[in-house]
Amino acid sequence: MSTNKRKYETRKNSKITSRNNIDILERRLDDIISISINKMLKICFNEYSYKFSYRIEKETNNVLTLHLNIDNTFLDKHALLIGQFINDDAFYSKISMVESNMGYRVGTFLFDIFIYISILIQVKMVKLDNDTDDPLRAAKGIYNMFVPVNEYDENEMYEQLKYYFDNYDNLNEIYEEDETFRIKSNLQGNYSFMNLKKQYNNFDDIPENLKNDVLLQEILRRNDGEMIYNVTRNSLLNIKNKIYELVKQVDLIDEPENPWNQNVYEELKKKKIIGGKNIKYKTKKYKTKKYKTKKYKMRK
Repeated sequence: MSTNKRKYETRKNSKITSRNNIDILERRLDDIISISINKMLKICFNEYSYKFSYRIEKETNNVLTLHLNIDNTFLDKHALLIGQFINDDAFYSKISMVESNMGYRVGTFLFDIFIYISILIQVKMVKLDNDTDDPLRAAKGIYNMFVPVNEYDENEMYEQLKYYFDNYDNLNEIYEEDETFRIKSNLQGNYSFMNLKKQYNNFDDIPENLKNDVLLQEILRRNDGEMIYNVTRNSLLNIKNKIYELVKQVDLIDEPENPWNQNVYEELKKKKIIGGKNIKYKTKKYKTKKYKTKKYKMRK
């Protein structure tokens, strides 16, 4: 067989393998959502008023797009999440969009559910675009499992912020006009920064908890690229606990428009969040070697 023909056969086989992989992935994804997630949604929301639906689209031989919807058409209440599963050099998922006009943290719930699905289907990481107008709220909320892709130096960032805090009123004397206008304009437009500055003015130095808040905000503000969540052996337990905690909080809400079922936390605890039923994790089994101890006879 000629070299060119061999190369063609290799490319052909790789395409078939890729197509087969995406078909298997689609079936696994459909299986997880139709069984595990569907049961969970029925427990969490009133299924007579709120309808759960999903759609899986095959974009390419390497990309699946997932649409998750919770709808109440009578009240015109909707929650939507769009995410992708990408299998190229690495197998990862990406959250593209989350929208909700329901309130009661339904959008956050869908966000957590997508991470939960991603872990069940065994992605290596979950990606998310850093797109928020309130970095501190995001860092303590839905971003708290994610880290920025870009590297950063905490000490350098903290000193720079402290310098801005200390010299904010006389930046005109320190920088040239065009540079000053840009910096002051950015800082004035940053509500979180200005709020922290007011708090900072009440202290001689930034307290530890405030310092952490400053760093969280500045890290997110400087890293306008992607955030990532690396999946580890503890990820499934962490996201299940996170979902339980969220559901426990909304379970206490007693309002007429609350979309969650009554006693949803207790019901979910009875059923348990399914983890690993549709997916088998292969763990290495290490055999313990038995070492025989030699008995040395004492020579007389």
